[in-house]
Amino acid sequence: DGLYIDLQKLAKASQKKLTLHLDRLKAVLHPAVSLSTALEGGEDYGLLITCRPEQYQELSKTFSQRFETAFFPIGSVAEGEGVQWREQGEEISFS
Repeated sequence: DGLYIDLQKLAKASQKKLTLHLDRLKAVLHPAVSLSTALEGGEDYGLLITCRPEQYQELSKTFSQRFETAFFPIGSVAEGEGVQWREQGEEISFS
């Protein structure tokens, strides 16, 4: 479904507000994957997870050791609903 649809589903299911920082996402995308493809493409280009901030370091270390690849924070979860898109600190409209 791409990140756009996956984030909408996750926000609805969790009844939380998700914020995605597009500049962070762009920084970690494989060069062959465009931002548009990552957001709207039907293929899975990566793993989307959520965790508590205090769990991030240990989870990141364990994941990296087990799978020999890293993952990176590209957003956050907060009280509220829906998905907020940000780029360079500014909220943007993405539809």
